[in-house]
Amino acid sequence: MLDRPFRYYSLQAEGKFISSRVELLIYQALKEAQKEYGKDTISFEYEIKPVINDTELPMKTDFTVYTANGIWYWEHLGKLGNRNYESNWLEVKRPSYEKYGAINNLLTSHERNGIDPDKIKNIIELLISENLSTEDQTNRYSFHHYSLR
Repeated sequence: MLDRPFRYYSLQAEGKFISSRVELLIYQALKEAQKEYGKDTISFEYEIKPVINDTELPMKTDFTVYTANGIWYWEHLGKLGNRNYESNWLEVKRPSYEKYGAINNLLTSHERNGIDPDKIKNIIELLISENLSTEDQTNRYSFHHYSLR
Protein backbone atom coordinates (compact mmCIF):
# COMPACT_ATOMS: atom_id res chain seq x y z
CA MET A 1 0.00 0.00 0.00
CA LEU A 2 2.72 2.53 0.86
CA ASP A 3 4.77 1.86 -2.25
CA ARG A 4 4.76 5.49 -3.39
CA PRO A 5 6.65 8.40 -1.81
CA PHE A 6 5.11 10.08 1.25
CA ARG A 7 4.04 13.14 -0.74
CA TYR A 8 1.42 11.18 -2.66
CA TYR A 9 -0.52 10.59 0.52
CA SER A 10 -0.52 13.93 2.26
CA LEU A 11 0.46 17.09 0.37
CA GLN A 12 -2.12 18.06 -2.17
CA ALA A 13 -3.64 21.30 -3.44
CA GLU A 14 -6.31 21.50 -6.13
CA GLY A 15 -5.60 17.92 -7.16
CA LYS A 16 -1.86 18.53 -7.56
CA PHE A 17 0.70 16.72 -5.46
CA ILE A 18 3.07 19.17 -3.79
CA SER A 19 6.64 18.05 -3.04
CA SER A 20 7.09 19.60 0.40
CA ARG A 21 5.27 21.38 3.18
CA VAL A 22 7.15 24.59 2.44
CA GLU A 23 6.24 24.43 -1.24
CA LEU A 24 2.63 23.93 -0.15
CA LEU A 25 2.86 27.16 1.89
CA ILE A 26 4.30 29.00 -1.13
CA TYR A 27 1.62 27.49 -3.38
CA GLN A 28 -1.15 28.66 -1.04
CA ALA A 29 0.39 32.15 -0.74
CA LEU A 30 0.58 32.44 -4.53
CA LYS A 31 -3.07 31.35 -4.77
CA GLU A 32 -4.06 34.01 -2.23
CA ALA A 33 -2.10 36.66 -4.17
CA GLN A 34 -3.84 35.57 -7.36
CA LYS A 35 -7.23 36.04 -5.67
CA GLU A 36 -6.22 39.39 -4.18
CA TYR A 37 -4.52 40.93 -7.24
CA GLY A 38 -6.23 39.04 -10.08
CA LYS A 39 -4.89 36.60 -12.65
CA ASP A 40 -3.82 39.45 -14.95
CA THR A 41 -1.41 40.59 -12.24
CA ILE A 42 -0.14 37.21 -11.05
CA SER A 43 -0.69 33.58 -11.96
CA PHE A 44 1.51 30.52 -11.70
CA GLU A 45 2.08 26.89 -12.55
CA TYR A 46 3.65 24.26 -10.34
CA GLU A 47 6.43 21.92 -11.48
CA ILE A 48 6.39 22.44 -15.23
CA LYS A 49 9.22 22.46 -17.72
CA PRO A 50 9.27 26.08 -18.83
CA VAL A 51 9.79 27.11 -22.42
CA ILE A 52 12.31 29.89 -22.99
CA ASN A 53 12.93 31.21 -26.50
CA ASP A 54 11.06 28.22 -27.98
CA THR A 55 13.26 25.76 -26.04
CA GLU A 56 11.91 23.59 -23.27
CA LEU A 57 14.21 23.54 -20.26
CA PRO A 58 15.43 20.06 -19.29
CA MET A 59 14.11 20.38 -15.72
CA LYS A 60 10.93 21.36 -13.95
CA THR A 61 10.79 24.56 -11.95
CA ASP A 62 9.08 24.60 -8.57
CA PHE A 63 6.95 27.58 -9.59
CA THR A 64 6.69 29.38 -12.89
CA VAL A 65 5.14 32.72 -11.98
CA TYR A 66 3.54 35.00 -14.55
CA THR A 67 3.25 38.66 -13.58
CA ALA A 68 2.05 41.65 -15.55
CA ASN A 69 5.74 42.44 -16.07
CA GLY A 70 7.11 39.04 -17.10
CA ILE A 71 7.86 35.46 -16.13
CA TRP A 72 9.74 34.39 -13.00
CA TYR A 73 11.07 30.99 -11.97
CA TRP A 74 10.86 30.36 -8.21
CA GLU A 75 12.97 27.52 -6.91
CA HIS A 76 12.67 26.71 -3.25
CA LEU A 77 16.00 25.24 -2.13
CA GLY A 78 14.61 23.15 0.67
CA LYS A 79 17.63 20.97 1.33
CA LEU A 80 20.44 23.50 1.52
CA GLY A 81 23.17 22.06 3.70
CA ASN A 82 22.82 18.62 2.08
CA ARG A 83 26.03 18.25 0.08
CA ASN A 84 24.55 16.32 -2.86
CA TYR A 85 21.51 18.59 -3.11
CA GLU A 86 23.57 21.76 -2.98
CA SER A 87 26.12 20.43 -5.50
CA ASN A 88 23.30 19.54 -7.89
CA TRP A 89 21.90 23.06 -7.57
CA LEU A 90 25.27 24.79 -8.08
CA GLU A 91 26.61 22.48 -10.80
CA VAL A 92 23.48 21.49 -12.76
CA LYS A 93 20.30 23.44 -12.13
CA ARG A 94 21.61 26.98 -11.69
CA PRO A 95 23.90 26.67 -14.75
CA SER A 96 20.84 25.54 -16.75
CA TYR A 97 19.10 28.81 -15.93
CA GLU A 98 22.23 30.65 -17.05
CA LYS A 99 22.52 28.61 -20.27
CA TYR A 100 18.92 29.32 -21.26
CA GLY A 101 19.08 33.03 -20.42
CA ALA A 102 16.71 32.87 -17.44
CA ILE A 103 19.14 33.60 -14.60
CA ASN A 104 17.90 37.19 -14.19
CA ASN A 105 14.34 35.89 -13.75
CA LEU A 106 15.26 33.27 -11.17
CA LEU A 107 14.09 33.65 -7.58
CA THR A 108 15.38 31.23 -4.96
CA SER A 109 14.44 30.76 -1.32
CA HIS A 110 15.39 28.64 1.67
CA GLU A 111 14.04 27.94 5.16
CA ARG A 112 17.25 27.28 7.06
CA ASN A 113 16.27 29.94 9.61
CA GLY A 114 12.62 28.90 9.82
CA ILE A 115 9.50 30.10 8.05
CA ASP A 116 7.31 33.17 8.42
CA PRO A 117 4.18 33.13 6.21
CA ASP A 118 4.25 36.94 6.14
CA LYS A 119 7.74 36.79 4.61
CA ILE A 120 6.44 34.58 1.80
CA LYS A 121 3.67 37.12 1.17
CA ASN A 122 6.26 39.93 1.20
CA ILE A 123 8.41 38.13 -1.39
CA ILE A 124 5.35 37.72 -3.62
CA GLU A 125 4.59 41.44 -3.30
CA LEU A 126 8.20 42.22 -4.28
CA LEU A 127 7.81 39.90 -7.25
CA ILE A 128 4.62 41.60 -8.41
CA SER A 129 6.10 45.09 -8.04
CA GLU A 130 9.43 44.08 -9.63
CA ASN A 131 11.33 45.22 -6.56
CA LEU A 132 13.24 42.00 -5.95
CA SER A 133 16.77 42.31 -4.66
CA THR A 134 18.62 39.65 -2.67
CA GLU A 135 19.50 38.73 0.87
CA ASP A 136 22.62 36.87 -0.30
CA GLN A 137 25.26 39.32 -1.44
CA THR A 138 27.39 36.48 -2.86
CA ASN A 139 24.67 35.60 -5.41
CA ARG A 140 25.64 31.98 -4.84
CA TYR A 141 22.16 30.58 -5.46
CA SER A 142 20.64 33.30 -7.63
CA PHE A 143 20.57 37.05 -8.04
CA HIS A 144 17.29 37.08 -6.09
CA HIS A 145 17.68 34.83 -3.05
CA TYR A 146 15.61 35.07 0.14
CA SER A 147 15.26 33.37 3.47
CA LEU A 148 11.63 32.59 4.27
CA ARG A 149 12.07 34.09 7.72
